[in-house]
Amino acid sequence: MHNRKFMLSSSNISDRYTCNVSIEGVTTLQEFIDIFNNQIHSYLLINSTPEKQNQFHSIKKNLHIHDTTFLDIINATPDKEFYICDHCSQ
Repeated sequence: MHNRKFMLSSSNISDRYTCNVSIEGVTTLQEFIDIFNNQIHSYLLINSTPEKQNQFHSIKKNLHIHDTTFLDIINATPDKEFYICDHCSQ
């Protein structure tokens, strides 16, 4: 499998957002974050209220992956979950 599961960990948003991101063509941790952002943003535009869209928009600039390297994600088994968070130091 070429997908990895990413989950949002946020002290500002109580909803649990998850998405699968293909590792094909991804070369940096930031690209995983950007793809995650785009997928969640698209989901929220279709399936949520403007308030929830604004909540997510307000944390997007702080999202990061820590304690995990790019190679950890690439070499992980497809069932491993990775957290993208906004509330702790990188």
